[in-house]
Amino acid sequence: MVDTFARDEMEEEGVETVLSWSVEDVAWWLERRGFADLAETFSEMLVDGDLLLQLSEKDLKEDLGVRNGIVRKRLWRELRKLMRNVDYSLSEGESMAQFLRNISSEMVEYTHRLVRRGLTHQYMDTLAVEDVEDALKHAGVENIAHRYKIRQALKTQPRKVDEYEYDVYLSYVETSKTFASLVEIYLKMRGLVVFRDLRDSTSISQESLANIDRSNSFVVVLPANGGEILDKVDDAARDEFLYAITSGVPIIPVVEEGFHWTEDGTLGEILRQTVDRSRVVKWVHEY
Repeated sequence: MVDTFARDEMEEEGVETVLSWSVEDVAWWLERRGFADLAETFSEMLVDGDLLLQLSEKDLKEDLGVRNGIVRKRLWRELRKLMRNVDYSLSEGESMAQFLRNISSEMVEYTHRLVRRGLTHQYMDTLAVEDVEDALKHAGVENIAHRYKIRQALKTQPRKVDEYEYDVYLSYVETSKTFASLVEIYLKMRGLVVFRDLRDSTSISQESLANIDRSNSFVVVLPANGGEILDKVDDAARDEFLYAITSGVPIIPVVEEGFHWTEDGTLGEILRQTVDRSRVVKWVHEY
């Protein structure tokens, strides 16, 4: 619990202070703002600083029973003011707060709600438009204009030069070329930036291999008999696999139904031991 002396300025001391508020501290804040009659309800619902910063006007009405419209609007105004004045410096919300502040100072009020749900602007930048819309709604961004502004900002924000250039480096064996095209279309429909070497020869250029280092993940598309043919693949695919293994980029196999790993092939065995089995995606062609 924050002591009486510290409380006089605790709202200006930064996000760490607000997040550390106890249930009693939230009750004190309500009393100081003229909502003493609501303090008991908030305390019964165990609303601490972390929860306070996640509340929406809908929560006030439906979950905390603030039925009087005028009282609810007054409280919501005070709560939004608190959310906007939080100092997110040196906290996990700093990047998100700056992103929202670049849109509008009032947008900063959504920072904690978005961060608590893992919705960083970098992550949302990888989602399709409809998925961003759904995620924002679920996070409590109820204002349709605000959701639109966030989506537009995601479209126009520049990528930093030190960030990866591609979300996915797409690799495939020759027998899975058509399958790889389907996967590529699906990934692009989800808003991901994909690099795929078109394989105009049996070898692959160093420039293409370097793009593996510039990618956030390495997706290898394997047919049902992929485990058996890994050691019979063309030089280009082999070079890609081996480069990805040594580069440390996360490897995500996308495999057809019926795929199984074999242990008698050198390359197949290396991949089998390297790949995190939880990352394997089984593709159903009904997708």
